[in-house]
Amino acid sequence: MNKYCATCDRVYLDGKEFCSFDGTALSNVVNECEEQKLVGETIGGKYLLTKFLGKDYQGDIYLAHHTHMGEPVLVKMMTHPDFSQPWQLELMRRDLQLVMLVQHSNVIRIFDFGVTNSNIAYIVTEKTSGISLSEILKKKALSINEVIDILEPVCSALAEAHKRNIITRLLSPDNITVELVDGKIEKQKVKLSLPIGLVANNPAYVSPEQAQGLELTSRSNIYSLGVILYQALTGRLPFTDESVASLQFKHIYNIPCPPQELDPKIPFAVSVTILKALAKRPQDRQSNILELVQDMSQALETPSLSAQKEIVTELRSIAQAEINTKKDLPTIKDPIVSTAEPNRKKWFSIKLAKLRYPTTFWKIALNLYKKYFAQVTTQKVR
Repeated sequence: MNKYCATCDRVYLDGKEFCSFDGTALSNVVNECEEQKLVGETIGGKYLLTKFLGKDYQGDIYLAHHTHMGEPVLVKMMTHPDFSQPWQLELMRRDLQLVMLVQHSNVIRIFDFGVTNSNIAYIVTEKTSGISLSEILKKKALSINEVIDILEPVCSALAEAHKRNIITRLLSPDNITVELVDGKIEKQKVKLSLPIGLVANNPAYVSPEQAQGLELTSRSNIYSLGVILYQALTGRLPFTDESVASLQFKHIYNIPCPPQELDPKIPFAVSVTILKALAKRPQDRQSNILELVQDMSQALETPSLSAQKEIVTELRSIAQAEINTKKDLPTIKDPIVSTAEPNRKKWFSIKLAKLRYPTTFWKIALNLYKKYFAQVTTQKVR
């Protein structure tokens, strides 16, 4: 009977009793319970299933070993009904061909794809030793530095996919694998799975355009990452609802509560950056996935909390004054010259003199200006 090492996950086919690498006593590959009914079977003539690992939204996941090489891999049996028809399998095959072109150290590699005699599709991927980000978020919210350590490699992997015009429709914490070393996130070992297929794993992370069935762009992934950032820092999703239709409606029309209002420890500029990623219109989000990382990093160089509150108060009064005088909103190209109020130019000059990072200030100021202007206008119209 085939045996495997529970420590290093290597399989031995020659009747050994102990692992040659670490000396662990080998275990028999047996079917221990009903849900592991495939354990011990060989898939595709070369992948021996040795352990049932669990389920996800697409099917059952097994630890397996190549019968000739002995190295561990993961085999996902696509048991979901949406992967049973020939045309669905063909779409899956085409998606996999594209995903396999993405060669990046932070992307989980796909080795093989096939269909069993019982018409069940399977995907063979590399074995990772980390846990999913969703499992980490169930226990706690993350610090900003931890979030950036995860965001940078994920965005780097997505940028490589976007270069090949690959836009994933199923981006969520379930598809991000994080390895912890001494309780800390190992940045170099964060892996992204580029999911394929027709089954949406979680509508809580879909972009407004995806919820409406519109064409997706790379900025759709920016929105999904914005939801993940929001959840990672606040410990909650921007929108929740038991009804999928109601949840999609909220993604399309509702404005999320600013992260800083949920947790005052979150820097003001970080909150603004996340809200920008969650903009309803794709053109209002960051221009590309790497800009999101840059904005998050720069957001740590923002003014103090007292200065932030002053900016909010002043911008609210400016927005209200603009409504009362029915002035046009100043353009982004020339926000000072476009206003007719000399005291406002003086106010901006004072703020610029006080702040160390005028570029960051302008981003915050303009975004807040437009935000509160829009809110006041909407309230007045109602």
